[in-house]
Amino acid sequence: MIRVVLTGSESTGKTTLAARLAAHYGAALVPEFVRDYVMAKGAPVEFADHGPIARGQMALEDARTGGGAQLVIQDTDLLSTVVYSEHYFGSCPAWIGDELARRRPDLYLLCDIDVPWIA
Repeated sequence: MIRVVLTGSESTGKTTLAARLAAHYGAALVPEFVRDYVMAKGAPVEFADHGPIARGQMALEDARTGGGAQLVIQDTDLLSTVVYSEHYFGSCPAWIGDELARRRPDLYLLCDIDVPWIA
């Protein structure tokens, strides 16, 4: 299995690009967990949310990659969780970084801030 992860700042087109790449290549698509988590929570992310966010992202990855797909396109992974937590809270739970290292993808595609921002 080859795993490709899209990463980058908010509103850089990761979700749209991930869906289009998955459709074009007939690949499995792993959506971003945190988007639905934050909408369901209805409040800003707190440091304590990073554990549930990481576990939810890993569960989505495991569910979408268990079917024997040869190519998997991911709309983010634990790297975003680590960067967000370290940037906004000054640290990230060590186990999340350990899982990130263990789940390292084959390729990261870094999306730049070169498209109009859409809330």
